[in-house]
Amino acid sequence: MTNKRKIIELIEGHYSLGKINNISVCLGGMVNDSYIVTINNNRYFFRLYKNNCEQDILIEHDLLCYLQKQRFKTSPQLLFTKTKKTYVHYSERYGALFGFLDYEIVGDWDANCDTIYLQSAAQLQASYHRAIFSWQPPHQKNISIKAFLENLRAKNNQQQIFGSYNQCIEKNINKSIAFIPQITNLPKVMIHGDYHLENIMFHQQKAVAILDFDWIFYTYRIFDIALAIFYFCSCWKMHCLCPHKAKNYLENYQKIAPISKQEHRMLNEFITIACLYLLSWLSDCWHTLSQEQQKKYLEHFCCTL
Repeated sequence: MTNKRKIIELIEGHYSLGKINNISVCLGGMVNDSYIVTINNNRYFFRLYKNNCEQDILIEHDLLCYLQKQRFKTSPQLLFTKTKKTYVHYSERYGALFGFLDYEIVGDWDANCDTIYLQSAAQLQASYHRAIFSWQPPHQKNISIKAFLENLRAKNNQQQIFGSYNQCIEKNINKSIAFIPQITNLPKVMIHGDYHLENIMFHQQKAVAILDFDWIFYTYRIFDIALAIFYFCSCWKMHCLCPHKAKNYLENYQKIAPISKQEHRMLNEFITIACLYLLSWLSDCWHTLSQEQQKKYLEHFCCTL
């Protein structure tokens, strides 16, 4: 964690907001360093990115600026520096200041989700997709589904961390790669890519804000929906998806933004791809997790395939 004094100097030097009265570390999150900053009795959220790729940060900020122009008030407000930039550079890292959202995070991403939160989260995701549906990003970030599946296969063969699940994973990778040629003319958007309970804030049981746009990329909308269904509709005790929850999620999503018949027909295949996507994440961060987490995630992802 970076020295607080350095953060204070960084913010006071680059933003025209005044002197910082208080700064505290914001716990939670697996990637970035975060702080709650108080200036003249107003609170702000400062993120120090661990991803030092300037292009990725530009893409994220392009999206947030577009959402602000669209008056999409359920994303964090990005503040501009004295030089009209959306981020600052410090010691090979980048930081950004956001308006503070005084709402509640109601649960962990790797736990069962109550129906009332699931329904509201589905509607908020649909509202986000509708808000960006016609947006053409000035900076592109594309991830090929086939490329990440081939990469997962290579990591699976090289690292040998999946043990007895290797054959199951290989079978589903082959199945998904064979499915890819069937994907034609599906709508694409800049997906959130990590839409789960820890990245949503609630007020009186209503989903009111989306957080952490670090994982955005341009791909099929139905992939983002499938990934969300995997997160929100999992039964972690039984290591499976709950069909009634998945049906509920999709019904609530379509109250705001209907999906096409083709998207609906391909949903199950995209849920499999979403599961493999999470296995790819698991292989990348395997050595940063506890043995308990490794076992929990590996069993759940593989048994749900």
